[in-house]
Parts: sequence; C-alpha cells; structure tokens
Amino acid sequence: MTMRININSKLKMAFILMLFIVSGGVFAQNITVSGVITDSQTKEPIIGVSVAVKGTTTGTFSDENGRYSIPASRNAVLTASFLGYESKEITVTNEVLNFTMVSQDFQFDEIVVVGAAFKKSDLTGAVGSVSGKVLEEKPVTTINQAIQGRVAGVFISNGTRPGDDATIKIRGTNTINTSSDPIYVVDGLVMDNFASGFNSINLNDVASIEILKDASATALYGSRGANGVVLITTKKGKAGEGRVTYDGWFGVQEFAKVPKTMKTKDLFELRRDSYMNGYKADNPNATQSDIDAFYKNKVMGSNLAFADYEFDAYNNNQSYNWLDEVTRTGTQQNHTLSFTGGSDKNSYYMSFNYSDLKGLMKTSGQKKYSGRINAEQQIKSWLKVGTNTSFTRIKDQIVDDGVLNRARNANVMFPIDKEVPTLDYKGVFDQNNFNPIRSLKVDQNRTRNRVLTSNYLNINPIKGLNIRTSLSVDYVEEKEFKYTPKDIYESIRYSQDGEAKHKRDSRTVWQWDNTVSYETSIGKHNINGLLGTSSTRTDRNWTELTAKGFADDFYHYHNIGASYKKDEREMGSGFVTSAMMSYIARANYNYDNRYYLTATARYDGSSRFADGHRWGLFPSFSGAWNVNQESFMKDQRIFDQLKLRLGYGIAGNQNIDDYAFLSLYTSSVNNGEGSIVAPDRRGTKDIKWEKQKQFNAGIDMAFLNNKIRFSVDGFIIKNKDLLMKRPLSTSSGFKEAFVNIGAIENKGMEFSLGANIIETKDFAWNVSANLSFDKNEVTKLMDGNTVIYKKDGNNTAKEGNLFVGESRNTIYVWKNGGIATAEDVALFNQMGMNWNGRQVNPGDLYPVDANGDKVIDEDDRVVVGSTDPKFYGGFATDFSWKGISLNAVFSYSYGAKKLSPYYEGLISSTGSSIASMDLLDRWSETNTNAKLPRPIADAQYNRFNVGHTDFAVQNASYLRLSTLTLAYNFPSNLASRLKLSNLRVYATGSNLFCATSYKGYDPETGDWYPPTRMYVFGLNVSF
Repeated sequence: MTMRININSKLKMAFILMLFIVSGGVFAQNITVSGVITDSQTKEPIIGVSVAVKGTTTGTFSDENGRYSIPASRNAVLTASFLGYESKEITVTNEVLNFTMVSQDFQFDEIVVVGAAFKKSDLTGAVGSVSGKVLEEKPVTTINQAIQGRVAGVFISNGTRPGDDATIKIRGTNTINTSSDPIYVVDGLVMDNFASGFNSINLNDVASIEILKDASATALYGSRGANGVVLITTKKGKAGEGRVTYDGWFGVQEFAKVPKTMKTKDLFELRRDSYMNGYKADNPNATQSDIDAFYKNKVMGSNLAFADYEFDAYNNNQSYNWLDEVTRTGTQQNHTLSFTGGSDKNSYYMSFNYSDLKGLMKTSGQKKYSGRINAEQQIKSWLKVGTNTSFTRIKDQIVDDGVLNRARNANVMFPIDKEVPTLDYKGVFDQNNFNPIRSLKVDQNRTRNRVLTSNYLNINPIKGLNIRTSLSVDYVEEKEFKYTPKDIYESIRYSQDGEAKHKRDSRTVWQWDNTVSYETSIGKHNINGLLGTSSTRTDRNWTELTAKGFADDFYHYHNIGASYKKDEREMGSGFVTSAMMSYIARANYNYDNRYYLTATARYDGSSRFADGHRWGLFPSFSGAWNVNQESFMKDQRIFDQLKLRLGYGIAGNQNIDDYAFLSLYTSSVNNGEGSIVAPDRRGTKDIKWEKQKQFNAGIDMAFLNNKIRFSVDGFIIKNKDLLMKRPLSTSSGFKEAFVNIGAIENKGMEFSLGANIIETKDFAWNVSANLSFDKNEVTKLMDGNTVIYKKDGNNTAKEGNLFVGESRNTIYVWKNGGIATAEDVALFNQMGMNWNGRQVNPGDLYPVDANGDKVIDEDDRVVVGSTDPKFYGGFATDFSWKGISLNAVFSYSYGAKKLSPYYEGLISSTGSSIASMDLLDRWSETNTNAKLPRPIADAQYNRFNVGHTDFAVQNASYLRLSTLTLAYNFPSNLASRLKLSNLRVYATGSNLFCATSYKGYDPETGDWYPPTRMYVFGLNVSF
C-alpha cells in the first residue's frame, strides 16, 4: 500500500501547487463577461448561441439556461450569432452584458427534427438539456458519466469494471421487459448501446445533449423512444478564422472503498469460537470438562479446525493480503485535438482522440482511438449537403472477475506464493479456488471497431419548404480472443491442456430518412408541418470457436488450428436480420408566441412481430401557454417566464429477441447421427406491441431577470400488454416463451432549479439542482394471476418476482424477527412454533411468522422493499472569482433497498472464509446484546442464516460528491502574448466521498467491483 500513500501525498502537493498557479494570475488585467441571451419576443433563454470576441478566435456557447461566460478586455466587441436569429454585436462596458436576439426565417429541419439547437419557446414536451460547457466540467470519457446528476428524471449508474459503460434510466421503470434502456440519437442516427456504441463517442466532440422524456418529445422516434431518447448534437465549424484546440487530462485511480475485513488474529478467533459453538449445539448436554477437552484436543491440538500454517500465522500475528498482489494504482489519460473553421458557404469540424486506461486490476486496461469529421457545404442557395462521420477503435484487456473475487476472499493466514495452484482454508484442497496471481496469466483481449456516419442533402426550393434526405450507417465489428495457459490450474482442473477461444461479432445498421417540411406565418399565426418516412435494417452475424490441447503455449490464440483435441472443439455461429419501417407526420402551431400546439403521429412496423401484429400507430398531442406574454401580465414584475405545458401520447415497445414469434429448431449430432432438436423457447405468433399511454403536465418559471429558473413536471405512464419471457411447464415441451403478460403503471414528479445567486464585477456564484420521484406498480398479470414467481432452482428467488400492487423491482424474503433470547425461545416453545426443520436457540436469527399460523414456510415470505429509490437527483454549485473557478457536482439517491451478496458472505463467515470486522460484535453468552448472531461451524445443527431473512438487506441511499474541480482561466492578454486564444488548467477529484450506510462495496454499482476514486490534472488550450 506504500505506493498508493506516496501517490496520494504527491497529489496533495500538486493540488497545493495548483492553488499557487491560480493565485499567481488573479492580478492580471482582464475581466470575465457573462450574461443571458434571450428571444426578443418570448423573453426565453436561447441555447447554443455562439458568442465570440470580434477579431479574435476566443469564443463560447450559451448553456441550457441561455447563459454565457467569456474572457474579454474592456471596449472589445462581442458578437452573438445563432441559426434562425439576426446576428448582434455589443461593446464590452462592464462584466454583465445581456443579449436580446431577433428571430428571422430559418430551416425547420435543422432546428428540431434531428434535435439540433432549438428555442426553448418551441417546446411543449418534457425535455432536459445539458450544454457543452457543463460536459467539460467532468473529466470522464463517456457521455452517461458526464450527465450524471444533471437532469431531473434521469438516473445514471456508473459502470463497475474498467471500461464498463454507465447505464441510464429515464423516468424509472416503465416495463416488465428486461430492457428499459433509452435510445440514443447522434446527429440524427438512431442507435442503442450495442458493443458500447453510444459510450464510445468522444465526449469532446459533443456540443449539447437533450434528454427527451415524455411521449410528445419522443414522438418523432415512435416506438423506439418508449423508454426516452438521449439526443446528441456534435460540434460544427463556423465562419471565421480557423481554430485549433487541445483538451487533455491525466489521472490516477485508487479504490474508493473496500469493506474492512478481519486479519489473522480476529479470523482465527472467529473460527475457534465457531467450532466451539458447533460442538455445544450438537452436544447440548456436554459438561464443562467435555467442552474444555474438545477445545484443547480438537480445536487447538489437532488439524480439525486449523492447518499448521494457520497456527504459525496466528502465533506470529502475520496476515497476508492477496488483493494487493493482483491490484495496482490505476492511471487514465485522455487527449483530444480538434480543428474548426469555415466560411459563409461551408464549415468543418475535425477531431482526433486518444484515451488510455490502466485498471486497478493488474493487466486490465482499455485504449481508445477515435476521429471525427463534420462538414457542411452550401452548394447552391437552395442546396446544402453535409456529413457527420466518426471512427472509433477500442482495445480492452480483460481480467476475469474470478481474479478479484478469489483475491478479496483469500485466507489471510495463507502465505502468499505465486506458484501454488490453488488457495485454501484449514489446509483443505479446493480445486475451484485458483491462485489469482497465476490467473492473471490468462490473456483475454477484445477489439471493437466502429464507423458512424450520417449524411444528408437538404433542398430549399421555395421559402419555407425544405426537402431533406439522409442516409446513416452504424457499423461495428467486435473481436474477442482468449488463451488459458497449460500450466495454470484452471487448465488442469478442466482438462484443457491449454485453451484458445475466438469470437467475432459484426453488426450493420442502415437508416434512411426522408422528410418534407413547410413553415409559414400569417399574421400572428405560425404554422409548420412535417411528413416523412424512416426505414431501418439491422444485419448481425457472429462466429465462435473454442479449441483445447496445445503442445506448447507458444501458439497462444494465434494458431487455433494447432490444438490436438480435435474432438473437443466447439463451434457456433448465427445470422440475424431485423427491420423497421415508419411513416411520420407532425404539425406545430403557435399564435403570437403565446399558444402552442403540437400533434404527431408515427406508424411503425417491426419485423419482431408476426404478420397481423407488426404495425402500431403511436400518436401524441401537446400544448403550451406562455402566460407571461398575455396582456394582463404586462405590468407584473414577478415572472420573466411563466409557461404551462400539457401533453398526452402513446408510445410502443418492441424490445424483445428477434424471431421471438418463431420456434427456432436447430440440428444436433450424436454418435454420428444427425437430428433436429426442439428449442428451449417456443414461438408465440400472437405477441404484439407493448403500448404506453403517457400523460405529462409541466410548468416553467423564471424570476429576477432570469436569475432564478424553476421547472416542475408530473407524469403518469400506463403500460399494457407487457412483453416478458415466461417459464413454461415441462409438459409443453418448451422451457419458456415471450408473452404479453400484464400491465404496469409508473408515475412521478420532477423538479429543476437553477439560480445565479451572486453576479458582481469579480465574483459569481451559480447553483443548480434537480429532484425526481417516480414509483412503478404492477397493476395486472395475465390469466387473473396476482403473482408470478421467479424460480432459483427449486426455491423462489429473492428478486425478479411480480406481485400485483407492488413495484416491478421487489425483494422477497422472510422478515427478520431478531436474534433470539432465552425468553424468546421459551415463548416459541410455549407457542409450539414449527420452524420447518430448522432450530432456533439463544443467539440464532429467527423469521417473523407473517401469517400467524405458527409454521414458517413460503407463505411467510414478504416484500421487504424495492431496489427503486423513493427519490433521487443531483445538485451542482459553481464559484468564480476573476479567472478562478470552483465547481462541485453531487448526486444522491434515497430509499432504495439492495441485496449485498458480498457483505452477506462477510457476516455469514465462521472463520473459514473472509469475514467482516462487524463480526467482532457477535453473540456469545457474555455478549447477548450483539448485532450479529452466533457463528456455528462443523455441526449438524440446522438454523436460519443471514441470507434467509432481510437481516442483510441493505439501505442503498447515498450522497456522493461526484466531482470537485478547481480551474484557472489565464487572462486573455497573457494568452494572446502566447499566441493563444484560450488557456485553462484544472485539477479534479472524482468520487471524493460517498455518504452511505451501505455495507457492501457501493450502493450504486453493487458488489462486483470496488468503486474507484480519481485525481485528475488537465489542460485546455486553443489558438
């Protein structure tokens, strides 16, 4: 651990040095100009306005609240430009300058259809926005991580292992189906996160993100947007002098939390006590002399409980940390170089990115290379063409999860030896507990190549009429190779004699969109409409090969044909094609920028359903009222904005397996004879679309010259004909089938607040916060059932069961009654309690007899909680003083329950496995008020353990400081002398603390991989 301590000390010194750098420049003569950019008619903020210092390359964009901030000298001229508005110039006279921009004719499709920059005044649905400026505040490499805690109704859970993707859920759980992921739309290309597609996008290329949450906002994407839409607009060039920008950062990582576990002395004594408790439980009539003899002769005088090496470790008070042997200090770096420029007829943006992650597990890591070019050309006054194209290559070095699991559970009394084949407790050989140090020799690599390209042609033959066609392609190729050497015990255990695996998987998605839109104004009546078609085809194929038996490890996985166990070779392949065709119509109307109406209909056909069920119609309607534009509001001085929104729509869901309506038979060869084999899954031809009825009502308000902004949304989502894979009885000849199984309701509230608390010449303080409540409830199950159980072998699983009237995500176990006392046991005996084959005595856990029949059985299990939080959100605060800025981003969640298999194992230990320090407070005759029950080992005694009840179910509430960033923007005059237009340095700490009572690794990511903390130093420079 010494290395980590030294690195942390160096980091602290570096942070102090950063403070000196910052303080050294605060006396430079420059000012930071900031303000709000609003629409001249609606008085609402405008997102994405380009603000620049005239005659220089210094520039920025307005954020989701219309605010901007830019370094400039006094008497400089600021220019503001934005598609659909007349450009404007203002001379810098003080630190606060607000722009009011006048609307002009613009092209409808570039504003809304593919989700590019838009006016908030046109919105009637529920939309959350994150600007490029906000994205720059967190030095991360994926978009999901960057927006964590920033948007109401959006819950993001970080990935667990190095290179894993963060997951996103919008407005909770709306379906029983396992897939509730939103779709991602990148410059008009609709995509999912297959092979890390969405999270492979270079964050530095992103100009803004919009989260579309209700049916009105997602209607253009029809059924594909049933779980919400994450809409990405990448950066584009602009007219003026070319600009070169470099963004780079370097960080070091460490484990943020590892539960405290026992070392040798405590673990030895826990096992000793467990064996003594086991002897007493099996021999309740034993005398004290019998007990003393068992302790002396068996526990301490033989190898019944301890191996010789364990006695040696205990006598020498020597503990061994196997986890340290397979981990290291992690590092991560990210570098992006971009070029932008253009003229009045063309623009370009080009970037190159490289990131390198060396994980905390030795030999784990990820390297990513990406490039992008976005270009537009106005060929004729009526014809524009453009492309948004990127390439990404990701190379992963993967360490099997078993390495971490075996190292963290290793016997602290077992001496570290790189050559032993397996680890053990009590000297008992465990053929499955492979030496994790040797397991690092398994070589597993994965490479993913991806091309995303969206290309369009736009024709504007007459004023207001736009004809657009776009062709997009998402191509990904994934290759994975693995070799298990001959000399490690994994290979010996499974008679592999060296094993090589090859897997190749490729997918191509074609998307062709065609739209015709028209916009016109008649007096105060503003009308626009759109008709379009969208067709998508997905082709996927994969091949997998496993070979065993290699004469030498020299061949590795490079020559799989060198294997000599030809009869043990395994092969597999698959080809899958799916398609969707859609017809779209949308109309928008507003009167005098006061009353807004939107109607959308999308007719989707999916190949995932059989003929007769493939097509679904998904309409939506929404309206908004700008109350503050009414004549009776002219004299009021309270509201700068008061907008009411109301929407209703129907969305669909078709997220099931391809060909789910067919029974797919396969072939098999046995003793040289070929045969046709029935599949496990039965096809169901009458399955049909899930249909969600979504209702949304919202209000947007702004006060004090837009310094305070507040939004509230309420929603109800009713989803029927839920698609789910259901187990079938064995008499059917199949194991499972997809069916439309019932209905679920989800409802909630969302609150967003933004405030510019202080704005002075040198100092500014801004805050933002969001709070979300959503609750789902199963309201109906097929065939009148009130419950569908999920089986784990012969037992009912703790999670995955469905109960009418309960959440989709329940935990179902016995309720814990506590640790039994002598008085409890006497009362149980008097009552005649039937423990169903188990025993309860003082020091043991006992479950609650929920139905009062004095028999503990399956009928006494109850729903003890849900993995859904009662509420969640995030908040951020920004301080700036002259060139210094301090930004903190927090995320939080409250009320969720979670199983923690790791912690459950730690407190179930009897000393023959790794144990929690909490077991120091275990029940004994002298400690009857203990928090944990008595441990029992080597006994026939049958009792309830901690996993049978909700004793170990965890409270997963938390408050996390996601990032803390200290930055310094060098004065513009100093940057100019260095031939630069912008120079910024910063230091960031990520996941600096997490306040929680959760006993496992992390309340957000669970127990598969410890959470990490990272310290980053970065540089932004442009010229």
